Amino acid sequence: MKMAVQGTLRKLLLTSLFLALTTALPSSSIDASIYSSSPIIKRDVCVIGGGSSGTYAAIGLRDRGKSVVVVEAKSVLGGHTNTYTDPPTNATIDYGVIEYDNSPIVTSYFSRFKIPLTTLSNTATVPSLQEYYVDFRTGKNVTEYIPTDPTAAFGTYAAQLAKYSFLNTPGWHLPDPAPSELLMPFGDFVKKHNLDGAVFTINEYAQGFGDILSIPTLYVLKNFGQAVLAGAQTGFLTTARHDNSELYRKARAELGGMFTATTTTLQEEELLSPWLS
Repeated sequence: MKMAVQGTLRKLLLTSLFLALTTALPSSSIDASIYSSSPIIKRDVCVIGGGSSGTYAAIGLRDRGKSVVVVEAKSVLGGHTNTYTDPPTNATIDYGVIEYDNSPIVTSYFSRFKIPLTTLSNTATVPSLQEYYVDFRTGKNVTEYIPTDPTAAFGTYAAQLAKYSFLNTPGWHLPDPAPSELLMPFGDFVKKHNLDGAVFTINEYAQGFGDILSIPTLYVLKNFGQAVLAGAQTGFLTTARHDNSELYRKARAELGGMFTATTTTLQEEELLSPWLS
């Protein structure tokens, strides 16, 4: 679960306001005569997709005085954020997105909607959940495996992150040439700095990476950066009411007529044709 959570979370934190999927076609390239006047919506920015990045962009643009419309396939905002409400008790259970990095972007965003946050303990367990460690090469359960305490290795890892501070900011701002150490396979980097104790935890947050020991160190350090390391050590944030969807319900209400649900958008080549012709 943490793996899916962190992938979505980092998209929120590393996507700046104007890097959301937005569309603003030059008016001179559109023949308005072929459309009736009633369905035409005029806005400064059209945000395609109402997931975490799209919602964040739309709210930020609105706060800056821009008119916005969000085009989303579903009738709700939030993307992978889902919350189940148990009918008899009204208890809420978050799934998809569960936790957030403890960063100014996160705290100010939730504060804007008056949603209190709390620390989600990394030691919390689900009574009915049983973990199994499986060797994917054989498909067999490795019953004798016990994860190593990562505390000491995390200290060494943190020192390496500090050494390459340019990896701890949004975007990719690499020196030219890139440090050779960052280009070596992460497995070699682990051996060089004795980071074996941290590999299991780092791998938990490396969704979609495949074998992290074989990919360049650069990508692992960028993915498991200072904010994620801090969360793994002291706990991530979650909503005090355990209802992550509250953020998107409130954003939806605030956007009001700036939101439209649809299942059809222009094909990419149609969208870009004014610049390609």
